[in-house]
Amino acid sequence: MKLSLNTHRGLVLFALLGASVLSGGLSLPRLVAAEEASGKTDLTDKDLKKDYEKLQGKWQRFRKNGGLQVKLIDGNKETMQYIDVDGKLERERSVFFKLEKDGPVKLYVFANSEESLENSRECPSYLYDIVDDVFYDAPGFLHNRPTYSRTPVIYEWFKVE
Repeated sequence: MKLSLNTHRGLVLFALLGASVLSGGLSLPRLVAAEEASGKTDLTDKDLKKDYEKLQGKWQRFRKNGGLQVKLIDGNKETMQYIDVDGKLERERSVFFKLEKDGPVKLYVFANSEESLENSRECPSYLYDIVDDVFYDAPGFLHNRPTYSRTPVIYEWFKVE
């Protein structure tokens, strides 16, 4: 059975939200202390390791103004590029990230330095999922952690390389 893009988005949203409800709501109080104390992704967790490896490379999404947003992942460093409709770089920024898990809920946590990631509950984070070559970035769903969007939304990033 082939799913439409809207059906697929709905299933991903259902999976993200359903998983967060199953784990005790969107407050995520149960993060493991050892994982939180480290500034790195726990690569002994097979799901996080698989996601970490899938994330490596170049991702892009179209912006409302017709430009592109490009996410370059190299190790635990993310470089974000904003490109205008003429293909010119408008701005660029880099952050460090790590992946965390609370039961079935997966979090993408980022900060300006690796050391800042050691106290991950204070760092901006969002729900994420990776399905084939699509990375779903879902900020605004967590009420007890900083994020970059006050409104719940799901962005789709498409793997380029």
